[in-house]
Amino acid sequence: MFGETMKTEEVLSITGIVSFWLGMLLVLINMFFPNEIIGYLLVLLGLIVGFLNIDVDEIVRFLVSIVALIISSVALRDLLINFTLPPFVITLFTMLFNSLVLFFGSMAVIVALGSLIDLSRD
Repeated sequence: MFGETMKTEEVLSITGIVSFWLGMLLVLINMFFPNEIIGYLLVLLGLIVGFLNIDVDEIVRFLVSIVALIISSVALRDLLINFTLPPFVITLFTMLFNSLVLFFGSMAVIVALGSLIDLSRD
């Protein structure tokens, strides 16, 4: 392992996996400590993950899952406002849902664009 060189596919795979988990960690951090820079990082990491981790045979399932996640996040965020919860709880969940939309939405954009490019070639 130490004497061998890693193949490009292995490096890209590891980069995609690390980017995903780093993005999920940033989603949680942004929930408690909202920051504009973290938002930009979530978009950047989402683009990287969407580019590196999604195979051609996973595109439809991935995009349907992302659409469901984004719609439910927006709906739950709006629904929470009507509950009689402490304001800090509503703020935490709102930031969680917003961060998830940033991270997974940017993944969906890159995967959808790649899919559209592939479709236009046919």
